[in-house]
Amino acid sequence: MKLHLRALCRECILGSAVCTIGLCQTAHAQLPTFVAGRPGVSQAHVGDMAMTYGEQTALERRLAKAVVVVRAQGDSVHPLAQGTRVFDGAAVAISASALTDVIDPEFVASDDTAKPESNHAHSFFDDSYRRSSSPFADKTPPKRESDAMRQYFLTTADWLTGAKKITVALDKRNYEAKLEYRDDAQNVAILSTQRLPNIEPVSIYDFAANDDILPGVAFLLLQPQSTYQQLTQHVFSLQQSHTYATSNHVARNGYPMFTRQGELVGLSVGPVPTHTQAYIVHSGLIDRALHPQKYSRTTIEKIELQEK
Repeated sequence: MKLHLRALCRECILGSAVCTIGLCQTAHAQLPTFVAGRPGVSQAHVGDMAMTYGEQTALERRLAKAVVVVRAQGDSVHPLAQGTRVFDGAAVAISASALTDVIDPEFVASDDTAKPESNHAHSFFDDSYRRSSSPFADKTPPKRESDAMRQYFLTTADWLTGAKKITVALDKRNYEAKLEYRDDAQNVAILSTQRLPNIEPVSIYDFAANDDILPGVAFLLLQPQSTYQQLTQHVFSLQQSHTYATSNHVARNGYPMFTRQGELVGLSVGPVPTHTQAYIVHSGLIDRALHPQKYSRTTIEKIELQEK
């Protein structure tokens, strides 16, 4: 938007028809555009915009098993004040195998391996090829599934600063959480609790595999584990891959956003100055926080001394 400003001389102010000084020149000023509201590196598909009621209900049920409410209790505002400050936010359950680059989770091996069902037939064209005597049989041993000793969650790190006690609310119970790791540069924090029932971790949207393009539509689960639980749909926008993305909602404190496939695509930080959108730690920044060695530019130079 351009503004046309006009500098007025004394003759113009007095209403003279002819300007003798020559100061009445048109000045042009360009207002800076607000970056957060401009569509950037994002990709929207028509199929993402339209969802049937059954698809939306299934996605909401799936996300309800991954999103939990988190409360962070800090110090009192004043030494003479009663009570402490309590902030509430959200976190999303994540698999421990995705966190091995920054933390060292403990795993317990499980003997429950999925075995293919056999119909006890003897024809070559059915299940008989699975026998070890068949040349088409898979000779590799089945992989043993491993479970982590603790349950891990992702949230933003800024609102946990100064927290003395962190709890995770699930099924009307509070579980004490531990801050395992935080990356203040990317604003990502990892929390852990004891193994919780009815929790299904989600996968992270692969930002690099999709040519650094985020989906243009994302979904947000508000008030999880409550009567007012609601799944909302929002527009996602990104300007540069190393900065925050934006979305047209005002949730904060780690509320996660997902693709229609249930993949984690971002964590809510807080509203922009206009309070019409929210900054989002998108999956590219999450990948930087969880896999810092991929983006490290430091090299170790080895110096070898040779005697002549």
